[in-house]
Amino acid sequence: MKKLIFLIASLLLCASCTALPAEERAFAVALGVSESGGTWEVSARVPTYQSGGGYLTLTAQGHSLSEALAVLDATAPMQLHLGQIRVVVFSQGVAEASSFQSTLTELAMRREFRLQAQVCVTEDRVSDLMDRLEPATGSRLSKSLDVLLETRVEQGVIPLAVLSDVLRRGERQSWIAVHVALEDTAGVTKVGMDESAGTQSASGTGKVQFGGGWLIGQDGSAHGQLTAAEMQLLALMAGKLHKGTLSLDDGTVTLIDASSKVKLHGNTVACDVSLRYGTSVMTEAGVQHAVTDACRNVIGKLAAAGCDALGVGRQAIRSFPDMAAWHQLDWPVLYPQLNWELTVLPQGSAS
Repeated sequence: MKKLIFLIASLLLCASCTALPAEERAFAVALGVSESGGTWEVSARVPTYQSGGGYLTLTAQGHSLSEALAVLDATAPMQLHLGQIRVVVFSQGVAEASSFQSTLTELAMRREFRLQAQVCVTEDRVSDLMDRLEPATGSRLSKSLDVLLETRVEQGVIPLAVLSDVLRRGERQSWIAVHVALEDTAGVTKVGMDESAGTQSASGTGKVQFGGGWLIGQDGSAHGQLTAAEMQLLALMAGKLHKGTLSLDDGTVTLIDASSKVKLHGNTVACDVSLRYGTSVMTEAGVQHAVTDACRNVIGKLAAAGCDALGVGRQAIRSFPDMAAWHQLDWPVLYPQLNWELTVLPQGSAS
């Protein structure tokens, strides 16, 4: 018994020796990854740990992602820890590469990496975007990003793209990454973004927008994007958006309640959307026409990208006895060729 107590005490002592206290670690809040001409660049946004607060961006390069991360570790003023990351931002080039899925896997394999980080893609220079990340509310960037991202997901203007969920889908299942962009110096909204994307101020140095999504096809790479307004329409068709304001070409529609069903019948997909909305400048027929056209446009973008964001493939696979029979179908080829029957049933409230 005495030997056992001594062994436990020794283990606890060794553990206390290897673990660093919080003030001796640099906890990254955001990580950026880009690649150009065979050179990988990683950027980490970390607190300065000074009395006045604030954040700084650490940047490192290497001939591979692992080499760049190793250099980044050496660049940090103290031991770098990736267990508090809220967002991991990839450049458009990295997201469009056929190796994107393996890049995600390589990051996730780092022992301390936070698998609840949101996966984002940007067209902007990643290190510049990282420099603009500042708390919009309060003093901690981590809490500010938590609140912002949770709100945007609830509003349906960005997808829920948590790294652990993305990896769980496997290589041949599509998903959508969060679209993040810098507003330009003239204050003009970037292509692919819209007013409903919202902004996060960054101490007068510019603005960071989280809105819309990048379509990840069944080949594991990015193929185009949806705006924030289009993401809401996708959420509507998926049955995940029940209240909110839809931005349409002919006006806005404020949802009171909404429901949707997506059903696969052979090579035809029936999508039935029912919605109740408040008073609108559009007639009920006008709302039906506007929502139908907007949803068809989103469906067309999904098909072109090979992105089965509405989960039609999950319905198709149930009719096959085994995985061998399913793979013979060649779903990635069949999916873009499906026929969609979209029905929108609007019901406006009395004026």
